[in-house]
Amino acid sequence: MYIYACLVLLGFLPMAIVLYKKYKTDKLQKHGTRTLGIVREIYGYNPRMINRVLIEFPVQETGKIISKKINVAGIPYNVGDQIPLFYDPKRPHNIRLDYKKGFIPMLVFTLLIAGFVIWACIKIQKAVAAGEM
Repeated sequence: MYIYACLVLLGFLPMAIVLYKKYKTDKLQKHGTRTLGIVREIYGYNPRMINRVLIEFPVQETGKIISKKINVAGIPYNVGDQIPLFYDPKRPHNIRLDYKKGFIPMLVFTLLIAGFVIWACIKIQKAVAAGEM
């Protein structure tokens, strides 16, 4: 039973990570400053991989320009594109992209993963109980 419990917890781990990231993003949206970053460079051009993008954005409180490399899935941006983001006025390097409803597909996908793990555990338990394994 402990193995099944560990497998189920492991199945819900991706969902927990997505929910934690959503919590951090929501918190920054509530207490942070919204601005537009500009894509300055793109490192990597693989549409199926994680690529790095250099963005610059102004800190409204100080007028300073911050440059930061972020990871993005695929190549959703071109050099010169504007990206809506939020940053912490006390720590401007702490940024989150404004995903709007981008978390919904991730939550659905992670829920499917958790459901599959639960289904697999049930199937394994039934096979063990029937003496097939």
